[in-house]
Amino acid sequence: MGQGSGSTDRMSVDRLGDFPGANRRVVLIAFLAVGIGIVAAFIAAALLYLIGFFTNLFYYGRLSFSFVSPAAAGTLCRRGPR
Repeated sequence: MGQGSGSTDRMSVDRLGDFPGANRRVVLIAFLAVGIGIVAAFIAAALLYLIGFFTNLFYYGRLSFSFVSPAAAGTLCRRGPR
């Protein structure tokens, strides 16, 4: 077992992985993706509450974040663009 066999073993180990370029950069990108996903989930929840707020404001004339159906308010919107 000389110097040649050690370098040959190292080369064969490098070729064994499915993704030879997978290193710290891939882990960093994965953590960034998780962070972006969490932020996007909070933004989506905030948008849902804004939908409830504007539904209450325009159809019922009240300030509330509760989810209600605009169908119960009748056919006309109380406030909104004209």
